[in-house]
Amino acid sequence: MYNIMLVDDDPIALVKLKAMINWDELGCKLIAEAKSGKSAIELLKECKPDIVFTDISMPHVSGVELINHINETEGNMKVVALSAYDDFDYVRGSLKSGAKDYLLKHRITEDGINELIRSLIREIDAEQSRKHAAAIADNRTDLLARIVEGHADVERLDERLEREKLSWLKDELLLVIGGVDAHFSEGQSGRTDEQTVRIMIDEAIKYFRNYFLMPLEPGLFLLTFSAKEITGEEIEDVVKQIQATLFRFCGVPLSFSVSERFRGMENIKMRKEIHKTILLEHYFKGNKQFIVRHEGLGQPDVILNEAQFMQLGDILYLEEQHIRDFFDGMFADLAEKYLTKEWIRLLYLEIIMFLKRTIKSKQLDEHKIFRNGQPGDVWLSFYTYEDMKAYLVDVFTEAQKELKKSFAKHSLTERAMRYVEEHFRDKLTLRDVADALFVSPPYLSRTFKKSTGINLITYVNRVKMKHARELILQRKMSLQDIAYEVGIINYNYFYILFKETYGITPSDFLKRIDQEEQEKKTK
Repeated sequence: MYNIMLVDDDPIALVKLKAMINWDELGCKLIAEAKSGKSAIELLKECKPDIVFTDISMPHVSGVELINHINETEGNMKVVALSAYDDFDYVRGSLKSGAKDYLLKHRITEDGINELIRSLIREIDAEQSRKHAAAIADNRTDLLARIVEGHADVERLDERLEREKLSWLKDELLLVIGGVDAHFSEGQSGRTDEQTVRIMIDEAIKYFRNYFLMPLEPGLFLLTFSAKEITGEEIEDVVKQIQATLFRFCGVPLSFSVSERFRGMENIKMRKEIHKTILLEHYFKGNKQFIVRHEGLGQPDVILNEAQFMQLGDILYLEEQHIRDFFDGMFADLAEKYLTKEWIRLLYLEIIMFLKRTIKSKQLDEHKIFRNGQPGDVWLSFYTYEDMKAYLVDVFTEAQKELKKSFAKHSLTERAMRYVEEHFRDKLTLRDVADALFVSPPYLSRTFKKSTGINLITYVNRVKMKHARELILQRKMSLQDIAYEVGIINYNYFYILFKETYGITPSDFLKRIDQEEQEKKTK
């Protein structure tokens, strides 16, 4: 029986979710339900669900905070994030916090949610099976499995290492993670006779006395050598020999990630995870039949810097080739770095979030740009960097086309007005607006004056004062802060502009509001 917890501050959503789940068929039961993140955390102290479905947007303790809490204290639970909003900020936050999946409430179907639960149950069963296998440890293979998984509490460990002729594991080691390329390539079935692969590898390295070979998962295997018997150069020759032999006699392309020298079996698990990740990152870059040594993985603090954001905005106003050139350069740079796939996914979401914000601000047709598809779901179809790059070039090109259509519909004056409305908080000059609209300042000035009868800077000041007046009416900010909010640093200048626009000073306007409110109270 698998225990499920549901968390949502909307009682109707909880009822609908419970009704969709095929509890008996899946072998699941509802162990707890909570109407807030805070109460969910309290319930976790009493019950231990296997799967948690949580709303993201909740007051006080959000779903992201709940996911963080679960990952920090209950690492084995599978969490699925739910939201009523198609907002990539939520997607990014929940995935970054460790959610297994992200579902939009209005798109959840009975078949979909039950299939998701089945896949999570399969993960739970697989993890339990691995733990169970590691816990047996009553022969050489099981002992090695426990060591590889980092279980150092093996009873009479030294005695058993001696008996199984594995004492060399306490000394200097070299580790290799190998992969069958077909398992990680688009359009490949991944069906490989792994038993044959293991036999051929054993045959290629049989003259080494102290080593072991272990399958990790379909398409991946681990080799560990005593570093006393083999140097770094020799190990590279070994993996080249294995690579050539398997491809020549079995047609199986292999790739490898080779560690530096390290000491002690207690470090095998960490090295295994590092070099498994390195191998998979090279596959995601589209590489095949490669050998990498001594690489480290990095994760920059900033996903997209300010200059890149500006470039993303600029290329929408240029030619299609500029879009291709920008992404060619970005991905060429990424290929030179050793970044996790999780970081690359966050980069993808950041770019899509930027495009979505641009689409909204420019009032473009999102359905045409994304072709009625969900860009979050498209990520699952990417096998390599090239797939991701091709998709981004495609959607940015479509956005560029829609933007040009929008320009054709609206006059230069209308576009200038819209730009001023969107950027009134900035210290706008005629050149700023002209540069944003890709025209010369004199041409913009003449066109705007001819269309409206006023110059552009006068219009900018009127827009600023309109927003300033609205903020004064809200009574939430000081006059000095309001001046800053509308992009005017000098308060005296703000004072003059406001009086010129409305015929009254900001302070007198505020007094008038107070007086009117007082009169209403006395009536």
